Amino acid sequence: GVSWHTYITPGNPETYGLQDYLAKAEQIIDKAKPGMPVVESELGTYVAPREVIDQPISDARLQELIDQKVQPLVIAKWPTHALSERTGSISMVANAMTNFIAGAKFFDFFGWNIDWPRTDPHWWGEKFNDTWFTMFGVAKDGEHTPSQYTLAAAVMTVEMEPVVVTRTNPIHDGKLRGAIFPKQNGGQVAVLWSIAGHQAATIKSPQEQLECVSMLGQMTMSKGVKQVDGTFLHSIDVPEEPMYIHQPTAGMSVLPVATTSGKSSNPRQETPKS
Repeated sequence: GVSWHTYITPGNPETYGLQDYLAKAEQIIDKAKPGMPVVESELGTYVAPREVIDQPISDARLQELIDQKVQPLVIAKWPTHALSERTGSISMVANAMTNFIAGAKFFDFFGWNIDWPRTDPHWWGEKFNDTWFTMFGVAKDGEHTPSQYTLAAAVMTVEMEPVVVTRTNPIHDGKLRGAIFPKQNGGQVAVLWSIAGHQAATIKSPQEQLECVSMLGQMTMSKGVKQVDGTFLHSIDVPEEPMYIHQPTAGMSVLPVATTSGKSSNPRQETPKS
């Protein structure tokens, strides 16, 4: 088989053209030995530590610290700077999905070590080292904690656990990205995200209700509008944070994004899951 490492921090799959790189790699592999399995065996994202234990550094605050050249948030060489927990999580999940779309059989997290990063004991002003590629957070006083990045990885692991990973056609429509994956029980899960702001997506499904799970694990139920053919149309507000949309059967499809308007004409009905 083939093992690759798709480090794209501090960017995301879109900024680095990861989908095209992996497609070219698959072409080379198919010429050498068709059907050879592929795994993503190492991936790390440099996510900013915390100033206080119970609160991630916001995008705006992180930019202030980067502008002030606070180490280790700024590095002279790659990876150049840290990402916020939010943007780092988006990058990591989108990276994993891009690998699964390309046919990678599994995806490995680099940095699953509760003792990383190694601080002495405070991180503020320390130089960057490889232990900053950690799945966990650390406060300014050196106390370690799970972070939103940890949670996003855990949610992705749970939501993708029943999925049959096989090459699938990516969704690449306007600002909308993602794919629909089959499940072992015959159902499907769509993983969708927007590359800029929010994007209205219309899903056609044989199911009246679809379970929607956010990047950080919040669940809602989408209620579709019945069509004359007996199917249901669901209008989903897709944010930049990847989301998971489940149905228990096959037959889900994401309709093309309308180009004449930034909004879907289908009514959106979402209610909290009880």
